[in-house]
Amino acid sequence: MLRVHESALKRRYTRDDISHAIDMALYEADFDPNNDPPKVLFIGPALAGNLLELIGGVVENDDLLIWHAMPCRAEYLELLPKPGGHA
Repeated sequence: MLRVHESALKRRYTRDDISHAIDMALYEADFDPNNDPPKVLFIGPALAGNLLELIGGVVENDDLLIWHAMPCRAEYLELLPKPGGHA
């Protein structure tokens, strides 16, 4: 189950934006595996199509808690697959 912390909403993205970005994620990877809980980075489109960077982690009951959501920064955009499928 997806849970969204209030801190992820401070940039005026909605829970629906965050849920859509997770569902349609273009990138997902461990971000800080030594954190408690281990952090995961997602890059995906909000409902309007703009890319979000989301950071969260799996908490009790295997829920995914997202606590960070903002427009995707250039350093993370570089992680996306290149056009034509080349890395």
